[in-house]
Amino acid sequence: MEGMNGERPVLLLTGASGTLGTALGSALRSRYDVVAVRRFRQLRFASQLRSFVDPLDPAEPLEENVEPSYEIVADLSDVREIGRVCDIALAKFGRVDVLVNAAGVPGGATLLRGGLRPAARVFEINALVPIRIAVELTERFWRHDEAGNRARSRCIVNLGAASSLDLEPHLGGAAFSSAKSSLNVLTGHLAHELAPFSVRANVVAPAPFPTVVPTERVVAAVDQMISADESGRMLVVWPDGDELI
Repeated sequence: MEGMNGERPVLLLTGASGTLGTALGSALRSRYDVVAVRRFRQLRFASQLRSFVDPLDPAEPLEENVEPSYEIVADLSDVREIGRVCDIALAKFGRVDVLVNAAGVPGGATLLRGGLRPAARVFEINALVPIRIAVELTERFWRHDEAGNRARSRCIVNLGAASSLDLEPHLGGAAFSSAKSSLNVLTGHLAHELAPFSVRANVVAPAPFPTVVPTERVVAAVDQMISADESGRMLVVWPDGDELI
């Protein structure tokens, strides 16, 4: 994906302080203007609010500070905050070309003995928030720039999970896997509804990382789906290779 007239494409990244968000922000900042959205944890790459210093030579410029991201602190479970994030990104850069939803919460609870209590939040963050952000961007910007969407190959990549396809349940994974299954279906519907505006939507569904697959493979899969012509598809990152569904 390339910018127009020498402009770098703008990437809105949620979950930017997590394991995958950190890897994505670090890997893609050389090619994108990254809007990095985080909540509690500090970013581990440079932003307009955070830079790095060599304690032995504080005046020495560091490569880590080149191409800093634009950091936004927000609670995406609040619908009003989603609108604020979109407004800030559009006011700062004038557009958003890529939305990568890497924000998520684990669902480590069984179904019995009150284990469903956290399920509402698991579904909220893992399934509904990514779609809400995409809808908000569409209503505020993409709906009104179909030609720009086509020219810039604008797209959404939602982070799913290989467990959403696994029919062999494991203890404590019901809410998480079900939420990610819902995200798969919602993203498919989203891709269909965004097609008239020339915006693509796909899912990258990795096996657990970094324990089962390296985080770098997940980053590569996200990068692949940003650049691909596909829409309404899922790229599953298995330990023994990738599968496009």
